[in-house]
Amino acid sequence: MTREFWQEIIDNKFKILRDSTPQVLLPKLLEMLASPDPEWRDGFAYPILATWIGRGVYSHDELCSLLRILEQRLEVGLGKTKSDSVFARSFAVLTLAVLVNNPVLALEQAEVQRLLEVVLSYLKREQDLRGFVPKKGWAHAVAHTADLLDEFAVNPHVESVELEKILSAITKKVAAKTVWLFDEEDRLSYAAARVLERGLLSNEFVLGLLEGLAVRVIQADEHKSNAISRHNAKTFLRSLYFQVLKLEPNSKHLELILGAMDKIS
Repeated sequence: MTREFWQEIIDNKFKILRDSTPQVLLPKLLEMLASPDPEWRDGFAYPILATWIGRGVYSHDELCSLLRILEQRLEVGLGKTKSDSVFARSFAVLTLAVLVNNPVLALEQAEVQRLLEVVLSYLKREQDLRGFVPKKGWAHAVAHTADLLDEFAVNPHVESVELEKILSAITKKVAAKTVWLFDEEDRLSYAAARVLERGLLSNEFVLGLLEGLAVRVIQADEHKSNAISRHNAKTFLRSLYFQVLKLEPNSKHLELILGAMDKIS
């Protein structure tokens, strides 16, 4: 199928003009979703697939099958760096973000919590932390995972124990030894803010995580080997402060975030 075919769908407000169906086109869309070509992947496959999922054109069984395929893709090439396999993983994550709270799929609590464990394991093990890749477009595995964690954070089946795991995973990834250049810290901080907005976590737990992040990144040696982690933590905490302020102007967490920032300054 040509680029013109897919562009025609987008131009027609995601309706198919030719003799086909979303079901018939799904395998091709999934193939394109993992492509290193940004137009096939980010220009056509993701917006078309996300729109059709949102519009309810796929049945419950079709979405269940899709979820399994995307989940399996999180393992493809995992651990490699500077490999095109990152696009398969990253855009699988981004598409899962459309599925987690989808009313047609209607995941039950056990399945939501199981899937969250899979995603948290993936985030911990993802080593390709590139944002924008010249000629190949957005990899953005961390930012896309943050978007997915944001969806988990607002899911009613996710309770305090799971929210603690999400926030812990976020703070650990913040301190990775790579400079976040493409708003990763903002996407992570928004997911963290949505966790805090649920109001299910104790002050002691939140304070412990934030101060723990601060302590880890200020322990730099004379060669400043921790400088990158320190920079990431500072930008994350600043962003988190304003994300929380926007969501909850009177939040009890604002003072905790400021305290952690003071420890790094």
